[in-house]
Amino acid sequence: MNGRDWYAVLGVPPGADAEKIKKAYRRLALECHPDRHPGDKDAEARFKEIVIAYEALSDPEKRAEYGRMRKVPDTPKPAGQFDEGWEEVFSQIFRTRAGEKIHRNTPEKGRGIDARLDITLEDAATGGNHILPYHRQVLCSRCRGTETDPEGESAECRLCGGAGEVRFRRGSSEVAIPCGACMGEGRIRREQCPECRGEGRIRTEESRQVKVHAAANDGERILFARYGDEGVSDTGDLRVTIHVRPHKIFERSGRYDILLSQPINVLQAVMGGQIIVPTLHGQVKLRIPAGTRDEQVFRLRGKGLSRPAGEAGDQLVTVTLETPTRVGKKLRWLLGEVGRLSGAFSHPLKKRLLDKVKSFLR
Repeated sequence: MNGRDWYAVLGVPPGADAEKIKKAYRRLALECHPDRHPGDKDAEARFKEIVIAYEALSDPEKRAEYGRMRKVPDTPKPAGQFDEGWEEVFSQIFRTRAGEKIHRNTPEKGRGIDARLDITLEDAATGGNHILPYHRQVLCSRCRGTETDPEGESAECRLCGGAGEVRFRRGSSEVAIPCGACMGEGRIRREQCPECRGEGRIRTEESRQVKVHAAANDGERILFARYGDEGVSDTGDLRVTIHVRPHKIFERSGRYDILLSQPINVLQAVMGGQIIVPTLHGQVKLRIPAGTRDEQVFRLRGKGLSRPAGEAGDQLVTVTLETPTRVGKKLRWLLGEVGRLSGAFSHPLKKRLLDKVKSFLR
């Protein structure tokens, strides 16, 4: 702690007056008080820093000496002025624990909230703003988390005797610590808060506008700091997970490309022509060549999801050949004619297979 700036520890400028320093000390000491954070080593270390900083700055002579040390960092520090005797003081503080706490149910730090925002693939493609409703716990406006009625009857705090602080000896001087039983008020209120029924917090329904960027992925998380549950001294975060709902006809490939399976009939595969294909941006015409094979893939450039900069991704269209399941007499006759005439057409796959069979039989 020797190298710390005590003004920075208390969050006050070097020119702050004694009243401002004391006010900052009381607020910070209560926030990190060991009675509020039992077993929390980080809060304990912070509390010790705050107490030592105030002890150094509250005494005019010690503050002046500390000011000279700040101006000339290499100046030897007077022995014992800022370090000695603290272990015994803190040992007394942590032994003198409040027998009665004000905050029973209300946590010091509010809980973080995990929420899910469902969007369509079309929403993910273009991005945009969405309203997310969610529930959170907020401090009771009447008792502010103390759980007791601020207008109810109170009794003098037995730990500090109504002073609001407890004093501990450090050598020839005294150190004043805000009382952990009454939280510096000097009195203990016993009547339950009628607004929150002694819970300290109230459940509310709220909403947040969530900005989803274009080409958002399923599972992406967006953090809203301090929009979770409220606690006595700090508020949790709201963590929003983006869930892109499965689409009825489209699938996603990578981050920016879209897949579509498009059925065509035998005549279209043989003769070629134009077909109408749906995309995330509307219907488009796709020209397929004569002799199109089953599972052949066509690329529609720029019809996928938008990129942050540059062109959008592509849509890959896989054509699937549909064969008729019911064949009438007339269609059967026509197909027979096509079969007899098919010898005039090129059949590279059939020829390749026959060549392999002949080679195998030799």
